[in-house]
Amino acid sequence: MAAPVVRRFLRDSPAAAAAPALSARMQRSLEPMIRRLFTFFDANGDGDVTRAEARGSLALRPGLRQALGCFDDVPGESEAEGAARFDREFDAFFAAIDADRGQTLDLDEFRGWYLARLARAPATAELVLVRALFALCDENNDSAVGQAELHAPLREVPELAADLGLPSPRAAGGAEGAFEA
Repeated sequence: MAAPVVRRFLRDSPAAAAAPALSARMQRSLEPMIRRLFTFFDANGDGDVTRAEARGSLALRPGLRQALGCFDDVPGESEAEGAARFDREFDAFFAAIDADRGQTLDLDEFRGWYLARLARAPATAELVLVRALFALCDENNDSAVGQAELHAPLREVPELAADLGLPSPRAAGGAEGAFEA
């Protein structure tokens, strides 16, 4: 069973066969989001993510798994089966990103993997991006994004709101409520 998992992540590796490139505009729009996703992994802020940091981040922020478009839950799976599957998938995930095989991940490796993943899966890229935005916004990990949580990242990157077809946070102003996962 490990082989299909490894193939899935290697397919999404920057070293995999060339995929259609995302537009330069889209890459520029995604850069702040990619950097922010990377900081979730880089617990000590040194620019290098160890296996322990990456594993800990995925455990602490379940939304981060969805934001990456991998590590989906399997209905009916026991806790032990899920843990074993996660271990296999995590090993393949880390290996696919660690292009230089240095046993740490840097921003360039993460960016390359993430952009290649989106470029190879155009049908699901929008869903992955929306999940990523949701994970970035859900600061308190309660699986709901309130107005203040939603507007903070969109104020940082207003073109992201436009690219996702969302109103500008400045224009949305006084809307109440939360967007649920």
